[in-house]
Amino acid sequence: MDAFLRCDRVVTLTARLADGTVAEDTRELLEMHLLSCPACLQHVRKAQLVRSSLAALPGRHAPEHLAALTPEPAAEGTPS
Repeated sequence: MDAFLRCDRVVTLTARLADGTVAEDTRELLEMHLLSCPACLQHVRKAQLVRSSLAALPGRHAPEHLAALTPEPAAEGTPS
């Protein structure tokens, strides 16, 4: 993996960072990038706020016929 991540890659990995599924070496690169890029840090913070707000909403599980339409998350390193 590159020693530095570009902003577009950080944006792509934001959801994985928020849910804790990003690989350890990638997480370290993300954190290094966020220390030097206020725009990406703001993007990640907004995404985390949206995620926590949605998680706090009362709700029901999606009906099976709709849940079946949701693609499985791609494995890291797999083109999306």
